[in-house]
Amino acid sequence: MWDLLSRILILGLLLTSGTCNDSPDDDIPPTTTIIDVLSSNANFSKILLSLQRSDLVDYINELENVTFLAPLNLAFAEDKLYLNLFKNDVSRHMIDQPVDANDVCGLGVYRTLLVNTSLVAEGVQQPILLDNRDDLFLADNAIVTEQYDVRSSNSAVFGISSFLEPHKSACEFFADIAHADPVFAQYQIIGRLFSDNDFCATRKITNVTFLVPSDASVGLNEIELNYLNTNEGLEDKIRLLESHAVAGIWGGQLEPVTIRTLANQKIRLSSDSEGSNIKVQNTSSTFANYLLSDGIVHLYDSILLEDSIPVFTPRKYLLGLGLASVVDQLDFHKLSSLIDDRDVNQTIFVTESTESTESKSSLLYHFVDGKNDFEHDELLTTKYCSSSVLGHCQKLKVIKRGDQVSLNNNVFVTSPKIPVGNTYIYYVDEDLSLPLPFQHAVSPFLRCAKSIKLFHDFGLLKFHNNGGLGYTVFLPNADAWRDLDLVLDYLYANRDVMLEILGNLVVNGLIYDDFQGPATLTTLLDKPLEVETDSDTLYINGTAVDVSIESEVLFDKGVAHPIGSLVFPATVQIGVPELLSTVDGEEFLKVLKLLRLDHLLYEDYSFIVPSSRSMRLENFTSELPNLARLEKFARLHILPAGGMEKIIECNDTIPTLLENVHLSCRELTSGISMLRVREGNDREVRILRQGLAINSLDTTGILLVDRSINPDWLSGSKGPIHLHLPFVALLIGVVIGMLLLAIVASCCLVCSVGKQAPVSGETAPLLRPHERLENHTPSSSPPPNEPESYSNYYSTHSSSRPIDVDQS
Repeated sequence: MWDLLSRILILGLLLTSGTCNDSPDDDIPPTTTIIDVLSSNANFSKILLSLQRSDLVDYINELENVTFLAPLNLAFAEDKLYLNLFKNDVSRHMIDQPVDANDVCGLGVYRTLLVNTSLVAEGVQQPILLDNRDDLFLADNAIVTEQYDVRSSNSAVFGISSFLEPHKSACEFFADIAHADPVFAQYQIIGRLFSDNDFCATRKITNVTFLVPSDASVGLNEIELNYLNTNEGLEDKIRLLESHAVAGIWGGQLEPVTIRTLANQKIRLSSDSEGSNIKVQNTSSTFANYLLSDGIVHLYDSILLEDSIPVFTPRKYLLGLGLASVVDQLDFHKLSSLIDDRDVNQTIFVTESTESTESKSSLLYHFVDGKNDFEHDELLTTKYCSSSVLGHCQKLKVIKRGDQVSLNNNVFVTSPKIPVGNTYIYYVDEDLSLPLPFQHAVSPFLRCAKSIKLFHDFGLLKFHNNGGLGYTVFLPNADAWRDLDLVLDYLYANRDVMLEILGNLVVNGLIYDDFQGPATLTTLLDKPLEVETDSDTLYINGTAVDVSIESEVLFDKGVAHPIGSLVFPATVQIGVPELLSTVDGEEFLKVLKLLRLDHLLYEDYSFIVPSSRSMRLENFTSELPNLARLEKFARLHILPAGGMEKIIECNDTIPTLLENVHLSCRELTSGISMLRVREGNDREVRILRQGLAINSLDTTGILLVDRSINPDWLSGSKGPIHLHLPFVALLIGVVIGMLLLAIVASCCLVCSVGKQAPVSGETAPLLRPHERLENHTPSSSPPPNEPESYSNYYSTHSSSRPIDVDQS
């Protein structure tokens, strides 16, 4: 920049104004050749010497009807007297016509003798821009000083302040547009398209005027650009680029002219502002007249031809995403219509893998009706339809948890939506699998293995064609079966009842989570089933069923719902007598019959049932002669209406049929419940199992306990305590008593035999007996009132005598 300013100052002495109204200096003597002009002016000495040394004088002298832009001496480095030049260096400075400075007003584009032959054999003359505005005459980047006429060859010589810079070709410029002048920072898209895949060179783009719109007005994203650079997008790319290019070099001052683009579209070109603004139709340029060696570039902030931008469809987006294999498979299966219409409301799921091979059914399962933003859990309808089984298109389950979206519980959405027309495209982490057969579709984590086995054992998993209705299966989970307890024992023992219940759980028709009732369907056993919804709760024959989209299972022929409780048909009646048949309650039943309380089994009463064995051990049997006590026992084990509910709640006060006597429930940390007499002592019985009557108006049933509730536990019992033991217990007591007596007698005998006289010989004691003890004659008694001396009992082997102690 500073070098340019210094050159301008030096030129101040030489500069001749080149405005349109100036006239050449009449004092300049006429000359005959360009070389003569250079020789007559000392300011051209270095260029003249350079031409002579480069053997280019004859070439210059042969030229006619040209304008030589001759560099002045200040264009050379101070230490250089000349430069070795080539013919092209000189041709770059030769305009192919004589130019009069008086005729150059504003901006004008001219052609030089330099020919660019990089793309076409005939070549393109390199343009040059003459700018005669603001009292400064420029030739490209060089300042023009005096004009000299060469009248003999009808030529002219302009002195210029510096050598002309070489221009890049169009292909070179667009290939490096990212590093071009900052003015092009917002005009990269068209440039990239010209350079990508060697499009410019392959198409031999040369001698062209480029009308480049801004990136914002073109509005192409990376997917669309990628598509345009594919083989399939070549046609759209050609039309787009050729719509923004005109044959020839049009710039500077222009008379209005109507021409055609390379895509054969009519446009009108004109200029104003002395040629600095090039207008297309009525759109002004934001920057104009950027010269290339074989073209010129004008920039615009809006799209010039609306129909030049390709119409993008899902097909083109899939190609832009690098999923040509998916497009090929869709075409192979004659599903092209799914991706060729941008107005179809749909959602497409794709993976990043480019090598997956999908069946037609699987491909259709990746297309879903409607544009989906995944704002909540929902069931989507895919384009995979099987009228022979389901009667409509298969579903796809969407679960949203925070920002994470899963499909059918195991495939995750991994990208934001990619919109194209009315279609959304989402990336997923793996291909969506078609719904599996029932046995394989139900996850083990749903804990429905028992139900699946029962359905299989009863032959209820053979889903034949039911006229396109599809099937709904309600699957009781492990908790549902466990809660039945004694009822399940009854069902195992009565297979016809089990079949009736299971058959009621398989429905002809599809009941999804978003089902809207009411509706009357039929079961697999051809029995009617009433289905309705109320406040998002599903009711089957009036029984509420807890279903959710999260646990919903889609299988190939319908949908399955894991449920936490069993749904019984109204025709299934399981009462207390049926439950009593599943336990060891024969003795208890005999007692009820004896006391004429067995009719209560068919009323709203519940029963605490000890096993027959425990009753016999505790002597509470029908053979007990004390009927009053037996009745007291029985009434302690009978609960009036509402009693079973209180036990289920483990209430502290549970009424019994025995007047003013209640039971109290206590639940252990292990979950086991214990019962005791509230008005009695702390003795307890443990509840082992329970069974609730099915389809009963009130909650009734039976409880199996580990032992009987003894009436003697009541704190208000009068009279002596009677021990009622069975014969076996008495016999065992007698045997144990006799054994204890025998043991005591044996011990006494051993003690008496052990007292025997000493023997002599080897068995004689080592110590000699005391002489007094050896004397067989009775010794004289000590005197009356005289105590016997202790020394008499002292050992005769002692070396000292005992010390007398006064006892007084």
